Amino acid sequence: MAAPNPTLDAIEAEIGQLFCFGFHGHEPTPEILDLIRTQKLGTIILFSRNVRSVQQLQDLCHQLQQTARDANHTQPLLICLDQENGMVRRLGSTATYFPGSMALGATRSAEWVAKVSEATARELKAIGINWNLAPAIDVNNNPANPVIGVRSFGEDPHEVARLGVAFVKAHQDQKVATSIKHFPGHGDTAVDSHHGIPIIERTVDDLEEVELIPFRRAIAEANPASLMVGHIHLPNIMTEEYEDKHLPASISHDIITKLARERLGYRGMIVTDCLEMEAISETITAERGSVLALKAGADMVMVSHVLSRQIGSISAVKKALRSGELNLGRVQDAIAAVKQMKGEYTTWETALSRPSLDVISCEEHVRLSNECYRETTTLVHDRKRQLPLQLAQDDQILVLAIEIPTTLAIEVSVDPLAVAAECVRKRHQKVQAIRIPFSPESVQGTAIDSEIRQAIAASRVIVNVSGNANINPSFRIYYERYLADIADPSKILVGIGACNPYDAPVYPNVGSFINTYEFNPPALDSAVGLVFGEFSNHAVSPVTIAGYTEAKPTAAAL
Repeated sequence: MAAPNPTLDAIEAEIGQLFCFGFHGHEPTPEILDLIRTQKLGTIILFSRNVRSVQQLQDLCHQLQQTARDANHTQPLLICLDQENGMVRRLGSTATYFPGSMALGATRSAEWVAKVSEATARELKAIGINWNLAPAIDVNNNPANPVIGVRSFGEDPHEVARLGVAFVKAHQDQKVATSIKHFPGHGDTAVDSHHGIPIIERTVDDLEEVELIPFRRAIAEANPASLMVGHIHLPNIMTEEYEDKHLPASISHDIITKLARERLGYRGMIVTDCLEMEAISETITAERGSVLALKAGADMVMVSHVLSRQIGSISAVKKALRSGELNLGRVQDAIAAVKQMKGEYTTWETALSRPSLDVISCEEHVRLSNECYRETTTLVHDRKRQLPLQLAQDDQILVLAIEIPTTLAIEVSVDPLAVAAECVRKRHQKVQAIRIPFSPESVQGTAIDSEIRQAIAASRVIVNVSGNANINPSFRIYYERYLADIADPSKILVGIGACNPYDAPVYPNVGSFINTYEFNPPALDSAVGLVFGEFSNHAVSPVTIAGYTEAKPTAAAL
């Protein structure tokens, strides 16, 4: 029988500190509480599935922290979520709506970014959340990108860097940790890593010219608490192989240790993106991926959803530690990195307090939100000079929309058609709203529903709310058939791009086009307000829109 190893036993008892797990429901499940008690699980990730109200969420966070305290954790839990704002906001309508990164990129203002970041952090802190998995500082230099898009500040790496630094500083000044992501840059992909592994054919020198600029500057100027590594494969950089599979950056020594630690000099805590995304779970598996990620130099592994995978991942890491596959010193370093981050951003006094929730959607934050949305709303073009609308009382406005396809990262439950129609009704009485049915199979048909045809014929103004048409050929073809049918010079056609900002060229017969970058209520209300001339437009597109705009570089890029 092998003799006990006190050092190994002590380290194994703290393995749970290296994991970030999620659970389903509005109250902590018995299973997640058991993991906190028996495995010393150190970090919890929340999603919209966990949110019913801010009071409920504060109670949930308090119960999680109290469980950790009663289980003799030496430090509080890290409780995190993705509150990037815009289209990725786990708190939904329970907290103040703020524009997302690309919308803020349209302001060209680090001051606006800092104000929004500070207000967001204040609301998170009141609820009991001490770590925000934001900002995404990927450079969105591929219009076909299905997973980053409006989550990026734009296509100019220097602008992304400048605004990313502002976000990180303002958040961490409020003692809410951040996570710059998705290292080493997920912007130039056409594959969603929730479903597969994107392959980026770039060298290190290529990355230094674009993707690494925001990460390098954020590390140097803002000291971000953590760095998240994405599930992308870079064959010109990564030398490792694993069973003839494309090894993701999130479990690559070449990316985590050589690139992030040694080349960029990052000294904070490194966390993987969720290992249940199909780029990992359907190839290497989350359990094996957990071991490989820690071996590669990551300090924390994220397994967000399935209990069996969570338990299996802890077991796999413990087994690898006992067998010697995982170096004891490497695990000790990872635990130390997590403890250092907790020491900077958590205290038991704060974790177990119940601060006032009055800051949530307070008058100051709502005013900031309204002002900022007006600053971000972007007029792509008004080629027919039809804005602001000058309408007679009897003029009919038709609001059209198709279900907007989104990615798995987006958990917004807003109905864009209902919201846009209500925003128009606030300003004009005669409004009809119609949802155009869509499925990939329906593209084969050419018939237009008689109700839609009649509504088109009866309307002088048609407001078309679209989203992501540029990356969905079937969606584009189907919608173009409707727009071709309403190409009547006597009608006023207004397009609102309510997600990725590249849709304007899809609709050449639309006389005016506005980008909101999201379909949250205040974004659509601001777009409609611009249509009716309630404010002047100052925003500048942070990405190039073929045929209409060219994103202007900042002074830092010249």
